[in-house]
Amino acid sequence: MDRPEIEPALENIESELPQSEFFGALRLVRRIILGVVFCGTSILVVLCGGHFLDRHNTAYAAEVALLDWRDFNDLERAKDRLSWELDAARVGPSVRVDSCTFIENSAGNRVECTWTPQVKVPFSNHSFPIVFRTCAEFGGDGYLKWHPFGVE
Repeated sequence: MDRPEIEPALENIESELPQSEFFGALRLVRRIILGVVFCGTSILVVLCGGHFLDRHNTAYAAEVALLDWRDFNDLERAKDRLSWELDAARVGPSVRVDSCTFIENSAGNRVECTWTPQVKVPFSNHSFPIVFRTCAEFGGDGYLKWHPFGVE
């Protein structure tokens, strides 16, 4: 039994498909748009990525300082712990201990950190600020609550 060859059948189908210049131009436009989006995203990650990592590390340091404050009931020790955690995490120079506020109220203790690094645009003299806020607190139920974008 002889089997028919598939290759000639595929060649006939491909030759019957319309080859339009419109689809070629559309494919080119799509590739250009994806390239621009990829390049723009890459530039933003390079410029701002370290600052977002600092935000994550500062949030962790605020939580640890808050736990220290609760466990030892010593505000100076909690500030020292915050300073040590920030140094250990190697956060940028825009985040310092005085960027954080220790608040004691009847609802529970809270550590709020706010800082504004300046992001420099390469090959120009321009820069733009990014405002970061984070907050760690103990609620009325005694559980640790983390507010990644601060509290209103």
